[in-house]
Amino acid sequence: MKKEVSNDECCIEIDRDQVIAQIVSCGIYKEPGLSIQQWQGEKQSEYYVVSATQKKYSYRGMLNSRFQRQNYGVNYYSNGDTYFGGFDIDNREKHGAYLFSPVIEDSYVKHEMYFGLWKDNLKDHHGIYTWIKQTKDTDDFSNADMDAFLGDIQNEKMKRGCYFYKTGNDFYLYYGSFDDSGNKNDDKAFIYDNKRDRVFCGKIVKGKFVNAYLMFHDEEGNFSTMIRVDYDENQSPVNIIKFEDIELKIRDEKLKEMSQFRTIIFEEDCFVILYEKWNEIKCFINKELNNPEIFNDDNYFPKLMKLSASHNDISLYRKLEKIIRKE
Repeated sequence: MKKEVSNDECCIEIDRDQVIAQIVSCGIYKEPGLSIQQWQGEKQSEYYVVSATQKKYSYRGMLNSRFQRQNYGVNYYSNGDTYFGGFDIDNREKHGAYLFSPVIEDSYVKHEMYFGLWKDNLKDHHGIYTWIKQTKDTDDFSNADMDAFLGDIQNEKMKRGCYFYKTGNDFYLYYGSFDDSGNKNDDKAFIYDNKRDRVFCGKIVKGKFVNAYLMFHDEEGNFSTMIRVDYDENQSPVNIIKFEDIELKIRDEKLKEMSQFRTIIFEEDCFVILYEKWNEIKCFINKELNNPEIFNDDNYFPKLMKLSASHNDISLYRKLEKIIRKE
C-alpha cells in the first residue's frame, strides 16, 4: 500500500449529561462547530447523529451512547483525506471507502482510494485499491492511467488477488498471491498482457519468473501457439519446449485453464467499472454527505450501507477463484 491513512481525531470537550438533557428538552444540542441529536432509526438503539468540526477536521455521522463514532459516518481529516463507512467504538470497521487527498504534479492529478473491509482501523480481508492519474479538470477515462488491486488483504498487506494497470490502450493483469514484501509469489500465477495478447501461467518466486507456459494469439485474437519455458537468473527464457513437444494431457489442461482465464478478464471492462465506482464514491462524499441529516433519512440510509459495501459489486477476482483456482 502506498500511503498511510490518517488517524487524527476531533477533540471537543462536552458534558455528556448536559448534552443529553438538552436533546431531551429541545431535540438537539448545539454549540459552535457541534450539533448532536437523537438518531431517528431503531427505537431500542441509543444512537445519536452528530456534525462536529474542529479546524480542518470534521465528522458527520452516528455516535453510540458514549458519544464514540459508531455504525456509519464520514470523516474529513485535516490532511485532506476522507473516510466514509463503518465505525465500531471509534475505529474504522467493516465496509468503508478511504479517499486520499489528491496529489497534483504538473498538469496531472493523482488519486488514490481503498474501498473494502476494515478491522480495528486496518484494511483487512477483501478490498479494492485504485490509483488513478489523469489530466487536471477532466473526467475523461480514456486519458486516465490506472493501477488497481482487488482481492484479499491481511493486516494492510496484499495477500492474493488481481493486480493490474492501464497505460493508454495497453493493460497488464496479474492473478495470484503475494509475499509479505508485496512481491508476486505463486506456484501457479496467471498474467495477461494485451499488447502481445499473451497469457502466462507459471511459477513466480519473490517477483521473479521460474518457469511458465506461454500462450500466444494472432491479430484476430485466435489461438496461435503455446510454449513451455524456464527462466535463468537474468530472467531470460531457456529450455524452451515447443507446442507439439509438450505432453498431450498437460497441453490440453493448460490450454483450457489459460483460455478460461483470458475469457474471464474480457467479460467485463474492469478499468471502466472501477473508474465509475471511484467517481461515484467521490461525488457522493463531496456532494451528498455534507448534511448529517441523511443519516436519519430512511431513503438515504440503505444507500449509505450499499455504497460502503460496493467493493462486492466487482466480481473479477471471485470469478477467477471459483473457476481457475479450483481447476
